[in-house]
Amino acid sequence: MKAQLKQHIRLEYPGYLKSPAEANVRIYEMNDKTTIVLISQPGPPYTGLSVTNGIERIVTEIYHRYRLRPDMVIEHYPAFNDLDRRQFDKPSFDLVEFTWQRYQLASYLPLRYSATSPKWRPLGQDGFFELTGLDPEGV
Repeated sequence: MKAQLKQHIRLEYPGYLKSPAEANVRIYEMNDKTTIVLISQPGPPYTGLSVTNGIERIVTEIYHRYRLRPDMVIEHYPAFNDLDRRQFDKPSFDLVEFTWQRYQLASYLPLRYSATSPKWRPLGQDGFFELTGLDPEGV
């Protein structure tokens, strides 16, 4: 079963101290209607907040902007060599699970939700292929 791409977004969101940050977001749907969100680090040169450090903000933004609470979130770093940052000779994939918390800024405002307490589990290329049916080198 192969995941079908539904939307590809260059998501801009507030990073630390409201400095601009961005992530590549792909929304996939499986045959059973499971929604998988792949969040990728923009390739070099990129000086903003890493997707690892911004993952809760990114997933919360996706929820509020697109009314989408994904069944699965996968963090992805493409293969690249950036001398100022990390080096990846092959793509990396991690499954990220969250706790969802609801909050209300004021009694007259609607409830809001926030993704918190991320937990990462390495998938590797084989695990990514098993979950999605997609070529890990091609995303």
